[in-house]
Amino acid sequence: MKRTQLYIEEDTFQTLQEISHEQMISISELVRKAIRRVYMKEIDCPFRIADQEIEKLKPETNLIIVDVHAEATSEKMALGWYLDGRVSAVIGTHTHVQTVDEIILPGGTAFITDVGMTGGHSSVIGIIKEDAVTRFLTQIPNRFRIAKDDIKFCAVSVEIDQNTGKALKIERIRIDMPPINDEMEGD
Repeated sequence: MKRTQLYIEEDTFQTLQEISHEQMISISELVRKAIRRVYMKEIDCPFRIADQEIEKLKPETNLIIVDVHAEATSEKMALGWYLDGRVSAVIGTHTHVQTVDEIILPGGTAFITDVGMTGGHSSVIGIIKEDAVTRFLTQIPNRFRIAKDDIKFCAVSVEIDQNTGKALKIERIRIDMPPINDEMEGD
């Protein structure tokens, strides 16, 4: 049985095991976004779009990872259950707060409501606390500065059987990182 393990962090992933360049390009082209509806400008139904994209992708691969960029946890969970057994993983993003609900659903789909953010956690979703509080108090637009301390790398590791496309394991990752200094900021 061939296995692929991926790190997924806010819309990006990289393999942890050796995968050929051609396979990597193929996999990266197959990561799809299911754009949200709840609390955000209404667009096409993410459930119907997911159905259409899965139909297109299934002849090419059984490794399908869906990034659900959405505000409402209920919408992410519903999409996870809806796609269970048809995709390898449903990974929620957008809210910046890592959830503690990673699971392999009964049909073999890895799921987490939100992978979390990589950035300053002693902040308001990566923004210096005082800048965010000022905006809320005054309702006057102000410049947001990026928090540079209490940096955490948040991600998930998903192990997928390449033959079946079923997830074998999902694990949350949260690693303390060094503070960002001004020289690093330009990178």
